[in-house]
Amino acid sequence: MKDILVGALVTAGLFSLGKYLIGIYLDFSTVDSVYGAAGSILLLLIWIYYTSLIFFLGAEFTQIYANTHGQGISTGASKNNIPWLKLKFMII
Repeated sequence: MKDILVGALVTAGLFSLGKYLIGIYLDFSTVDSVYGAAGSILLLLIWIYYTSLIFFLGAEFTQIYANTHGQGISTGASKNNIPWLKLKFMII
């Protein structure tokens, strides 16, 4: 549980930093700027890209932290416990 908490705090901190930086940009931008609506769409795409990176970075950080400082991460499934690996397909 401690491993997950550390990873969640790091990920939440990065999300907050991104939200703060986007807020600063929106405070200083104006609708009458040269790029206007195109700049807003670009900013939205950058935010989506940033959040996806943070999501995966947070997952990777949590896994590495758990494996080095904690109990490690286990899926709880082995190849013997996965039912679809036991299926045999008939070729007609």
